[in-house]
Parts: sequence; C-alpha cells; structure tokens
Amino acid sequence: MKLRTIILLLSLLAFLSTITGGYFYYTAIKNSAADKNKTQLTWHAEAIRNHFENQIKMNQRAARALSEYEKIRLALTKLDQDSLNAVNQVLERFNASLETDVSYLMDRDGKTIASSNYNDPDSFVDKNYSFRPYFQKAIQGTPFVYMALGVTTGKRGIYFSHPVYTEDQKTPLGVIVMKSSVDMLEKEILRLQFNSLEMHTFITSPNGVIFMSDSDKFLFQLLEKISDDKIAAIVELKQFGNKPLKWSGFKLKDDSLIVDAKGDDYIIAKFFLPSLPDWQVVHLHHMDNINDFLYTPLSGKIGSIIISLCAIIGLSVAILYTIAQRGIIRRKAAEDAMAERENFLNSLLRAMPIPVFYKDRAGIYQGFNDAYEVFFGKSRDQLIGKSVFDISPKELAQIYHAKDTELFDSGGIQHYESKVKNSRDEMRDVIFDKSIYTDSNGKIIGLIGTVLDITVRKQIEKEREKLIDELQSALAEIKTLRGIVPICSNCKKIRDDAGYWNILESYIQKHSDASFSHSICPDCAKKLYPDLDIYE
Repeated sequence: MKLRTIILLLSLLAFLSTITGGYFYYTAIKNSAADKNKTQLTWHAEAIRNHFENQIKMNQRAARALSEYEKIRLALTKLDQDSLNAVNQVLERFNASLETDVSYLMDRDGKTIASSNYNDPDSFVDKNYSFRPYFQKAIQGTPFVYMALGVTTGKRGIYFSHPVYTEDQKTPLGVIVMKSSVDMLEKEILRLQFNSLEMHTFITSPNGVIFMSDSDKFLFQLLEKISDDKIAAIVELKQFGNKPLKWSGFKLKDDSLIVDAKGDDYIIAKFFLPSLPDWQVVHLHHMDNINDFLYTPLSGKIGSIIISLCAIIGLSVAILYTIAQRGIIRRKAAEDAMAERENFLNSLLRAMPIPVFYKDRAGIYQGFNDAYEVFFGKSRDQLIGKSVFDISPKELAQIYHAKDTELFDSGGIQHYESKVKNSRDEMRDVIFDKSIYTDSNGKIIGLIGTVLDITVRKQIEKEREKLIDELQSALAEIKTLRGIVPICSNCKKIRDDAGYWNILESYIQKHSDASFSHSICPDCAKKLYPDLDIYE
C-alpha cells in the first residue's frame, strides 16, 4: 500500500476517532449535567416544600393558641355584645401582630360572630361559612388547613381552623379561623430562582388546580387536562371561585418530563405537602434553556477542536474520552453511593424516637431530627445557626457549653446526666450521649448527641427506694408466727416441734419478739381474791 494512501487512511481514522470521541464525550457530559440539574431541581422543590410546611406549622400553633383564649370561650358561652366586642378587639390585635389577613370566630352553626375586620365595609361578622370544609372539620373536633379563594374578599388565602372547646375540653362550642394571605408566602418560596434559566413553580390542589404560581398567568388553571364533568364538580365546591377553569396546556410525558402548549420540554419534580393531603409542590425547568446554557459553549469548543486538530489529535481524543468516561462512571457511582448513604442516614435520623442533634466545632447547631423539634417545641429556624446560649437558660447553657468544650478537647464519647427545659417549659432529667465526628483528615469538625428523658425513670427509682426502706423498717419490727400451733383446750399450753408442752407465754416469747408483763383481769380477781377490791 502506498504511503499516501496509508496517511490518508490514518488521517481519516483520526478524523473519525475525533468525531466519535467528541460525540461520546459530549453525550456523557450532557447526561451528567442533566442528572446534576435534576438533582438541583429536586433539591429546590424540596426546599420550597419544607419552607411551606414550616409556615403551616407555625400558623397552626397560632390558631390553637387563639382557640384556648378564655375571652373567646366566654363569648361563645354568653353571646352578649360586651363579650363579642372584647373578642373583636382581641382578634384585631392578634391579626396585627401575626400580619395575617383576618381572624374570625364562628358559632356552632357556622355564623361569624366576631372578626378582626369588624369595622371594615366587607366585615365577616354575620356571614355564614358553614359550607366551608375548614368549619365542618373543626366543629367535629379536627383542626384543619384549607387553601381557597375567599368568598367575601375574593383573595387567595390559607385558612387555619381550630375548635373552641368547653372548659372540660370535650365539646366544641364554635370554631376559630385564621386566614393567612398567600401573596407574601408566594413571593418567598415560589419566586426564588437558583439560576438564570427559565423555570416555573406551582402549588397545586388534589384535583390539579394551580393555586400558587411564580407567574400570574397560570393561576387557577389546570396543570393537566381533565373532563368537563370534573371541572364542573370543582367549580361547584366554590374553592377557587365561580369562573370556569382553563387548562394550562401542559401534558405529562413521563415521570420526569412535561411538555407545554408550544411543545417545549420541561424537567418536572413533585413533592407532596404533609399538612395538606394530596397538595403538591410542582417544579418545572425548561430543557432547551438548560441545553443552551450548558452545552452550546461546550459544543462550539468541541467543533473548533475537531476542525483544527482532527488530523493530529484524533487518537488522543479517543484516549482522553476513554479516561474521561471511566472517570465519569466512577464519579457517578461515588455520587450515587454517597446519595444513598445520605438518604439512609437522613431517614434513620428522622425515624429515631429520641431527640438527636449535631453541632459544628464552634458549638453552633447544624441540624436535628423531628423528635428534637417536638421535645423542645422549637422549629428548625429557631435552632439552626444558634448556640446553647441563644436557646437555653443561662445556667443550663453554661453546663452544656462546658461539657461540649471538654468533649472537643478530649475527643471520643461523652455520657452524663443533666437537666433541660422541654416544650412545656418543664424541667426534665435527661442523659446526654455525645460523640465527636471528624473530616477525612481526622480533624474534629463537630459533635453529634442524643437526649434521653429519664424523669419518669428517676421518679420510679425514688419511689422504689422509698418503698424498700419502708419494707425493711417494717420487717425489722415484725417477727410473725406461722403455721398451725397446737394448744390445749383446757390449760392453754402449747406443744412445740419437739412434742413438749410449754406455757403460752414461754412459747410466744421464744418464737417472736413479744414479751409479757403479768397482771390479772377483773373476772379472775373476783374469783381468786374475793376479799380484795383490786379494781374498785
């Protein structure tokens, strides 16, 4: 074969190798970037859900606290104007302090008898909302969270209802309702963009109505197309007003992709809201913009390299591609393994029934499980980024800080008893078990600990010790005779185990701690000594 042909073939082979290597390399980078973007998208949707849930829980606690206010219970009992005026003022101040839309009190029939907007032209007073699910649930004794368009105000809101009980906490007298505007919450959690790419974030109802959105054009539209009969049934509920519901134009392709009316593809991530059954956070990310942002510069560089260097570095590209592909596979495997371990540890932490927390080297809280939040009655926002001096009484905080310092200095693990204040402001006896954790170089970067409540156990131990002391004292004073004791019917002598008959006093003194002092009864004194008037 001629040299010219060999060179031509080698050049062609190098060119094909470069194109092939570039194509596979580009595909691998694209897939890796898409996976990374999907992970980022999922994280963002989950962060929105967690923030939304924190707001829900905070407002639920506020509604419950309001329902326990004595003036509100008194107003439902008396129903006189003075009591109702007092409740109006309480609700007005409460509403202003929490920056909610409106708070109102309903009797057992669903009629509003007091409201924070009692002076407004569109006051809720005398309005009947018994048809609302939040009233129907609460009057049966179940606190409820409900998102809907206001019948009176025409504004979207989240309704938090709670029953107001009689003094014995058995029978609901009425229902307290707190309506929070979604506008501020919508700005906080839906309009946050983690990069410059086009995206959409919705919160949808169980029947697919978009109730919250980062774009007003999608509000009260259906995320997916449904039948006219189902649309009519939704409108009849009056949850989202009386206007016909339009379809947003989105069609679900599979679990991870959705297409809009123009045919553009979006990556989709969904998370359910625990406080609102079947409501979802839906996060969409435009695929074309992702490709333009991530891959166009890359493809241009690869094209330039192919055009200018295909005859020289074809083989090198193939080798580099092979190395890169292996590296990507190893990295992907390592990331998957790390993600699995992280998910397992997070699930394990959440499932643990005892409070668990962890701090950094400076003693700042970095995280904790659900049991810790319930035990201490503090949300994540109140704890993360704080030290013990920010969240605990000074005398207790000094103990915790000293113990943390000792652990950081000595390393290893730590076990000791102390006291804490729980969510009800009660002082509890607990056992702290702590251990340091290190980075890959063995440097201490923080500690993790558990809190075990032993208050009840210590009380039981004290009561047991007291009982043992009492029993030991009693046993020291008591020596009892047991079994059948043979006694003479006439002379009252007692037969012992050896068969001998003993005088009654001798037998009892021998077999017990009792002793006798002899005397004579009145009947025997008269019989034996008739001439002596001993008892007279």
